[in-house]
Amino acid sequence: MPRDLLRAGLGGGHVGVLDGVLPTYVRSRAAALGRNAFEIPGGIVGPFVVGILGDHRTGPIGSIGDAMSVLFITTLLPMLFIAVRYIGETRHLDLSALDMVAQEVGA
Repeated sequence: MPRDLLRAGLGGGHVGVLDGVLPTYVRSRAAALGRNAFEIPGGIVGPFVVGILGDHRTGPIGSIGDAMSVLFITTLLPMLFIAVRYIGETRHLDLSALDMVAQEVGA
């Protein structure tokens, strides 16, 4: 698995973990949801917030690097809470049952 995570590179670490475990339709939906719900809004709001906080004259933090660190920590903590609270362990589940359910729904 570590080799898969390194292979994923900047494409997202989730690719190495989910590549062989989940069916393609589950991975594609998860990637689309993650991109649309987090990556696009974060790419718009993040630089704006860092610019406001890190402005060396009027910003409350006064440093771009420190503002980026604060923004990272403030978004990391809720993300970790969501991941731990709402994403279940799949170690002992029969993931092939997901394929059967999807075929029944799609048919």
